[in-house]
Amino acid sequence: MGERRNHKRYPVEEKQVLCKMLYASEARLGNISVGGALIHLNKRLRIGQEYVVALGTGDAAVTLKAAVVRERLAGFDKNEKGESVPRYEVGLQFENVLTGEGARLVEFIQDSPGVRKLNVRLRGTRVELGRPETSAVVGLHDFFQVKKIGVGGMLIETPARLEADARFHMEMRLSDEDGEVSFLGRVTGSKPVAGSKPPVYDTGIQILHIAARDRKVLEGFVNSLKDNGRNGPRT
Repeated sequence: MGERRNHKRYPVEEKQVLCKMLYASEARLGNISVGGALIHLNKRLRIGQEYVVALGTGDAAVTLKAAVVRERLAGFDKNEKGESVPRYEVGLQFENVLTGEGARLVEFIQDSPGVRKLNVRLRGTRVELGRPETSAVVGLHDFFQVKKIGVGGMLIETPARLEADARFHMEMRLSDEDGEVSFLGRVTGSKPVAGSKPPVYDTGIQILHIAARDRKVLEGFVNSLKDNGRNGPRT
């Protein structure tokens, strides 16, 4: 998997440990109002799920919570490798518009390219944005099953191939007592699992950075796996 491991990894599938991967996905903003927006992106979102959406950049950036109210497959795009990837059209409903961010959102809409100054209440009035389409960033997370784990990294199962050297902030709950363990992980490689339908991938993750408290929790969990291996049931 493109990595020289100094620490042994232990099977953990029976414990049903899940790893949450946090990342951001770029989207194109189609239309917008104070109540919600229509975006296009190459990542599928879950209807009813709440996400964090960032609109604009710099001092003019607006960050809002938004719930997905509808979604459909709108077509296909080509990625940097020339591969065909699905494009989804997603309807969002903003959650925190009765705050200071709501006022900033009005300013964002008014200042968007191709939008004339509006003298009407913007709630419920969808504004088509001019071109080039305004970009947005959606904060996402996915859960993956952990198959093997050690103090230096883990093997997880993913539904798609992840690019080697990609880095993600990740979280795991190893016990109810210790809460979540957070760390920065690097993808060391991703290869298909033989015979899997639909295809899934064994993906190696190297832990690049982890806080001292979280490392202690991880080491305790890994040591418990070692002990179970030494003191397993006799046959």
